[in-house]
Amino acid sequence: LQQQQRNNQNNNYPYYSKGETSDYICALLFGVTGILLSQFYLLPYLGDTFHHHYRFFHRHLTFYTLYIWSKHYPQHNVNLFGVVMKAAYLPFAYLVMGYALSNGEVVPMDMIHGMFVGHLYYYSACVVPTVLGRGRVVIWTPGVLIDLCHWS
Repeated sequence: LQQQQRNNQNNNYPYYSKGETSDYICALLFGVTGILLSQFYLLPYLGDTFHHHYRFFHRHLTFYTLYIWSKHYPQHNVNLFGVVMKAAYLPFAYLVMGYALSNGEVVPMDMIHGMFVGHLYYYSACVVPTVLGRGRVVIWTPGVLIDLCHWS
């Protein structure tokens, strides 16, 4: 993602809006917080057999980031094991692969969970300000975080 951001310095999204490290950190903090808070409500509905799969949230955060990236760059071509597709379909292709590799027995809830929180971020950071217009922003990078990242 960092290399992709460097190649596209002039994008107009709040996520990496000016190539800022602070924007990326803010997006990751939103993802971690959203995943942890929603996981608290999600676990009781999954049953006891799923608890050992969700102690670490690395796949949740990976799919959170992947979903946001695929929404920002939907027209980029990606290669998934020799199959060329648009980036907009990449998270769903991984979701189908995760389901197929488990022989259809286990729905990859960690992937779905990360994509759901990523959709919340994308909707709040990109869609809502566009629809509401007039500079209304739902998610913004705190000034303290910007100052911490620009200390030199």
